Amino acid sequence: MVISRKTLIIDLLKAEKEAVLNRLIQLHPNFSRLRNPVLRNVLARMVDIEGACKVAGCEVPAFLEAMQQIGFVVQDQTPAKPAPEVKQVPISRGTVRVLDVRPILANKKDPLKLILEHVDELSDDECLKLIAPFEPVPLIHMLRAKGFSHEIEQEEGSVITYLKKAAAGARPVATPKAAPRESAQPAFEDLLLQYKDRLRTIDVRHLGMPQPMIMILENLQNMPDEEALFVHHKKLPVYLLPHLQERGYEHVTQPTDDGKMNLIIYKP
Repeated sequence: MVISRKTLIIDLLKAEKEAVLNRLIQLHPNFSRLRNPVLRNVLARMVDIEGACKVAGCEVPAFLEAMQQIGFVVQDQTPAKPAPEVKQVPISRGTVRVLDVRPILANKKDPLKLILEHVDELSDDECLKLIAPFEPVPLIHMLRAKGFSHEIEQEEGSVITYLKKAAAGARPVATPKAAPRESAQPAFEDLLLQYKDRLRTIDVRHLGMPQPMIMILENLQNMPDEEALFVHHKKLPVYLLPHLQERGYEHVTQPTDDGKMNLIIYKP
């Protein structure tokens, strides 16, 4: 298998799960967290080699060399253009709520739903102190799109992430919609016709978080670029959208009569 710094961790694990896990744990003890099936399911589908190295505190060339040693072919080791950093913004913490997810992860349960519930309950003068065994890079990306600032602190093998809503004046403001142009987003019905014989359909309405996101990303990962994914969802999956954008996907939505949401996800 040919890999690069942008290869998803899930692709490595699908190819040689035990060999990859064993070699990564030898490379850096922080990778032992991938033995936890919850972390593996949530992170491995979202994070590429570059992102995993950032989470674990490991150098990308060392990671790629370790994968070469067990039979993977490295496409190139030339550093790509650095992606925009998720910069820390100094925050006034105010009242601090504490959420320690280490016991939840130790019990092989997924803390994402609980984290998001705490985040949603924050008032403007409150800050969430999230204690975890790693830096929650995917979560930070999701919340940045919602106008949150963050700070990171290291503490005896754990990572403390402070999350706070940006001040009202600093939050992203929706810009007025421009007049339709030729390059405007296609209508939902037009895409249905365009992908009539190339449309994969899934229903995630019955799933609890974060399973809808995992199922959508898993289907996209195995779907040819010329196909589109039709998703029956309970609502607009706002935390998924940054991941779609990073992977070059676009989406259109259609509210349903029962208050739920249909999506078509495609590569233009």
